[in-house]
Amino acid sequence: MLRRRREQKLKYWLGLILKVLLILLALVKLLDWKPWNKIGGQTNGTEEVTEQNATVDSPTRAISHKVETTTKDVQKEETKRTPIENSASIYIFSENGLDSQMVNQLGKSYFKGYAQKSGAGFQKEQLLSGNLSSAVNTELVCVGTVSYNFFKNSMQQITCQIELNFDTYNTITGNRVTDLSESKIFSGPGDTNAWAKSVALRKVHP
Repeated sequence: MLRRRREQKLKYWLGLILKVLLILLALVKLLDWKPWNKIGGQTNGTEEVTEQNATVDSPTRAISHKVETTTKDVQKEETKRTPIENSASIYIFSENGLDSQMVNQLGKSYFKGYAQKSGAGFQKEQLLSGNLSSAVNTELVCVGTVSYNFFKNSMQQITCQIELNFDTYNTITGNRVTDLSESKIFSGPGDTNAWAKSVALRKVHP
């Protein structure tokens, strides 16, 4: 009888211990699955969103940079094409190319009220045909030709005869400036060709 009671008590305690172990196992599994998985899922989701945002932002930044660069390029191009006000560039060609003496004389006479601009890279044939794209970016562009003829006059001196033709264009309006366009012959005497030429050059003015 006593032995049976002991066995019942032992079974009872063993069963109780087993139930407690099962409950603890269940709690461990529950804690291991729900909270940590949930936290892990939130972290992964945040990372994915961050990556997506980075993917979306990158093209946006690229487009913004491209637009900014294009705008700057357009502004530079507009600045380059905008003529400098109250300025003039002069291209007078002789048979030897750009005639610096005549260019200087016109600058001191016809264009004395304008800032003188000059530059390389001009195209003679284009300028003479009316295409001013290679000219300096000035308000006025003067283009023409000059020739020099020398002969003895009745006083047995040398006469230099200058035949000058030029047209001036306003690059802002696109019109020909009549008052600054000329087709005329100037002449001057001298004991030598150089002397006669210098006298004739001084006579080149409006």
